[in-house]
Amino acid sequence: MKGIVGSEIRDLVSYNNRLYAKTPREIVYSTDNGETWLPVQIDSGKGTGYYPAEFTVVDDNFYALARDSLENIRICQMSSDGDEFVPIQELPEIGGESFIKKLGMEPIEKDVLPNIDEETELSEEQIRALMARLNRTRIRTLAGNKNTFYLEVNEHLFKAEIGDSEWTNTELDFGKEPDYGRLTIAVSDNNIFVGRGDAHLIQSVDDGKNWMDITPIIPIQLIGFQDIEIVESKVYVATYRGY
Repeated sequence: MKGIVGSEIRDLVSYNNRLYAKTPREIVYSTDNGETWLPVQIDSGKGTGYYPAEFTVVDDNFYALARDSLENIRICQMSSDGDEFVPIQELPEIGGESFIKKLGMEPIEKDVLPNIDEETELSEEQIRALMARLNRTRIRTLAGNKNTFYLEVNEHLFKAEIGDSEWTNTELDFGKEPDYGRLTIAVSDNNIFVGRGDAHLIQSVDDGKNWMDITPIIPIQLIGFQDIEIVESKVYVATYRGY
């Protein structure tokens, strides 16, 4: 398409001399300073769509969540050509029966849901099952480094390293009812900083095994987190009242 006019842009990033934009339906890129845009393919064109969560650039690598050719949600990495997201096969898929159980939910039996068309009448049980499936996994934050990735899923923070067979729940305490939405996460080596929805800043120095609330040592009151950036030995926190 030529330009992006009249479309919602949810995220924008510059990567390897290209401009990438996330719309509600796809990720597109431009090589001519935004004059024309092309869609980024998924899994050699066989992927079925992007998952509605932010993409991220970590250590000069570009990642996004997408559904592969088998309909699995996976973390994908930008190809060297810059026009395709390739699923990282060394990371476990996001979903499946074991993952669902980690969220404290039971998998839905396949025969509960019928084949649905516009004239299908559903029972109350089928409607509840359908709604449960549609809201089965709500992924709101993606962060990490070259070897370790973190995902916020249904108010749980999960972690997986390259080569792991499944995701691990870090058991992060999400605090009281959040006032400001999703987690904000920054990762540098073994250090993880998490801005919770209740305006508490949490730190782990051992890859998420243990967590410390460092809010009491911060000399200002934190009101919601917009972003966290780690630059060398310093941590910058952007909030609704500045940084």
